[in-house]
Amino acid sequence: MNEAKMFSNKFGDFENINISYDEKSKKSVVGLSLGGIYITEEDEIISTVLGSCVSACARDTVTGIVGMNHFMVAGNKSDISKVSGHRLFQYGLFSMDYMLNKILHLGGSKQTMEIKIFGGGAIISSAGDVGKSNIRFIKNYINLKGYRLSGEDLGGEHPRRINFYSRSGKVMVKRMRSLHKQVIAKNESNL
Repeated sequence: MNEAKMFSNKFGDFENINISYDEKSKKSVVGLSLGGIYITEEDEIISTVLGSCVSACARDTVTGIVGMNHFMVAGNKSDISKVSGHRLFQYGLFSMDYMLNKILHLGGSKQTMEIKIFGGGAIISSAGDVGKSNIRFIKNYINLKGYRLSGEDLGGEHPRRINFYSRSGKVMVKRMRSLHKQVIAKNESNL
């Protein structure tokens, strides 16, 4: 993928994304980097690679509006108050609130929203339980906010690539080998 950059559509301005075209599927592929978030109603593939980070794929089954994020840590109001700008999207609390509130504002509803969650792997041994903490956060968040969890692939020791097919709501997960684990661990530890 190319260097992540800013992109705008009718749903907003999005940073930390990269757009390419997949000849086989004849669809745009929107790649999310850490802190990335993307909302659309177009027939696209939204993709990211996760280690201990987590992504939520949200889809309103009536409006067809979908969103996906990629956050690094759960975060709390105290954490969030110390940062500004796009760095806020690295925190699960801010990223989830922003994405889901945007979908609701655009006509979605909790009753017709389905959410699938991915990531939270034990990739960086020196990072403690970041993956487990992210898993606890995302499951509690969805439950407390009253959303419907319709799928998950969480935990484990392998990084994963996820491809979210916006039109169908289908998510393909590919677990990656240990070589990829080392690269992802290096990238996550440099943050």
